[in-house]
Formats: sequence, structure tokens, C-alpha cells
Amino acid sequence: MRNLFIFIFIASIFGYSFFSSLSVIFNLDNRQIVIPYRLIVGFVSILLFVAFIKKSFIGISNNKIIYGFCIFWFLCLFLTRSIVDTFFYLNHIDYEIKLEYWIFALLVTLLPAFSFALGVNKLNEYKLVSYGLYFGLISVLISIFAFLKTVGYDYSTLYSGRINLDVLNSITIGNSGLSLILLSYVYLTKCNRAVILKTIVGFSAYIVGLLAVISAGSRGPFLGIITCLIFLLLVGDIRLKKIFYIVSTMLLLLILSNYYDIYIFKRLVESFFKDESRSNIFNDSLALISENFFSGSGIFALETYPHNLIVESLLVLGFIGFLLFLIIFIFNLYYSFIIYKKGLNRILPLLYIQYCTSSMVSGTISEALLFWMLTFCFLMFRFNRSSQLV
Repeated sequence: MRNLFIFIFIASIFGYSFFSSLSVIFNLDNRQIVIPYRLIVGFVSILLFVAFIKKSFIGISNNKIIYGFCIFWFLCLFLTRSIVDTFFYLNHIDYEIKLEYWIFALLVTLLPAFSFALGVNKLNEYKLVSYGLYFGLISVLISIFAFLKTVGYDYSTLYSGRINLDVLNSITIGNSGLSLILLSYVYLTKCNRAVILKTIVGFSAYIVGLLAVISAGSRGPFLGIITCLIFLLLVGDIRLKKIFYIVSTMLLLLILSNYYDIYIFKRLVESFFKDESRSNIFNDSLALISENFFSGSGIFALETYPHNLIVESLLVLGFIGFLLFLIIFIFNLYYSFIIYKKGLNRILPLLYIQYCTSSMVSGTISEALLFWMLTFCFLMFRFNRSSQLV
């Protein structure tokens, strides 16, 4: 049964990119592969939910009452507002768009996220990281191969632009690469038993992950590297392996930026704060927020989403929803620091820092799978246990 939790974890991080890339390689309609994959994840999530829902809340400590209260009421407000808007105020929006919204919000995001969190105290972190690393390495390599196939194996495109597929955007590829980097970090510094083959696999995962982040040319994943490095410096725990990993990453990025004409570095320097389309979306969001500051403007207030979960919480739910979400966000950062600092778990805090950063420049609340998964994990996490790293 515990392997099913690991399956949800791996599928949540790498599943979509893996199967979407396969559809490109084998010239298949993306839905022919992705829909069965989503159904399997949904079925496993329901199975875990039914099996563990009664047992998991016992471990929630009293000092998490405020945290749990904010999570509960934010989701109640968000889902209630979504229901009201869907059935009473959005008659101009096609029912297929509404149906897709609810499928992603419930079956693709909240259900798998919550189901995995139910087993967070039962998992061996070594297995979680090891299995995640192996599958992640395969998944990211397949995504890179699928892209190269579409451009006639022109390897210069891996650094001169943004790699993406018709069914897979560059942000998802970049985030998969960064998750692989973080898994390799924990694997090499905390989990590895100094076996040469495992060390080679760990370093290979690191290189492939970094290649994916650079090739994606997306600001969110690249900023995630920086924030994760800052987080590691702030939590202390200065050890030789950790120092080597941080310094190596910084030197490698510095060398690449100086000697290669890499697109992501140019984008960061020349247009980091000059994205016209994002600026227009942000300005439109602020205009709607000023008109509906306390009540919120509801879902589908814009044709797109604000690309920032905190701004979106204010846009959709107004001041109360924004306040609840901000408290959740701050608690998440606090628990990330404490859990890592005490050595209770390494990978969950790092992944949260990654997806916390990503949520500031991309994503929407109803599809922020990893954000909610890690939020629920912190809620369920028992601080009187170890993560069983070996």
C-alpha cells in the first residue's frame, strides 16, 4: 500500500510530462495516453483516501489548529465561490470549460494532493527520493528527446531558445528538471550509501535536471534554483557535501552564463521585469481587485489567470480569502524551515520552496497540485517522528 503513495508522488511531479512526451514520440493524440493516466491516478487517490482518511487526522497536533482552520476555510470559500459562479453567474461560459475546471480542481489537484498527504507519516524518505529520482531521470530525458525529435535533433536549441512541445509547455519541463535537481541533492547528500553506481546516477540526474531548467528558458524554475540555494544557506546544517553542491551549482551557472549564449540568462538580464503580456494581466487583475476588494471578482474573472496565487486569492475571493491564503503561505514557509532544520524530512521542504517560487510567477489555485500536496503534507506531518533516511 505504501508504494501507492510513492506512485502518487512520482505521478504528481513527473507523470504528465512523461506521458505527454511519449505521445509526441509515438505520434499519438495526447489524450489517448494522458486521460488513462489521469484515471489511474484518480482511482489510486480514491483508494488511498478511503483506506486512510480515518487514521490520519489523529496525528494533527493542537498547535496546528490555526493553520488547519485557515486551510479548511480557504478551500471552503474557494470551492463555494466556484460552485456559485459555475451555476449562477457564468452562463456565457461554455459548459465544457466549466467541466474541465472542476475535473482539474477536484480530481487532478485536490484529491491526489490530499490522498498523498494522508500517508506522509508512513513513508520512508529514502524510497521516496530514490524512486522519484530514477523515474524523474527517465521522464526528463524522454521530454528532452521528444523535443529534439520535433526540431530534427538540432542540439543548439537546447540552449538558444525555449524548449516546449505542443502538449507540454516550457514551465512544466523546467519544473520537472528542478524537481530532479532537488531529488538528486537529497539523494547524494543524505540518502546515498557511497555506492559508485548510485553516485553516478545521482550526478547524472543533477546534470540532466540542470539541462532541462536551462533549456526550458522559463523564469520560474530558474528562480526556483536561486530560492532553493538561499533556503539551504538559511537553514544552516553546514556540511562538506552540502557546501560542495551549492558552490558547484553557483560556479556552473556562472561559467555557463559567461561562455555560452544561453537564452534564459539573456531573458533574465534583459526582460525579467519587462514582460508586456504579464504586465497587462497584472494591471487587469489590479483593476478588478480595486472594484471588488472585499467580495472578490470570482473565478474566470479574467480570460486567463494572474500567474500568481496570492494575487489570484485576492482577485477571486477578496480580502478574507487573501488573508487566509497569506497565512497558509507563511505557515508553509515556517514548516519548511522547521522540518528541514530538524532533519525530519529533506525533500518535502525543498519541493515546497520550488513550487512556492513557481506559484509567484505561474500557475492557478485550482491546478496548483504540488502546492496543495505539500500544504496538506505539512498539516498532517508529525514532528515526533523521523523521516527514516538511511
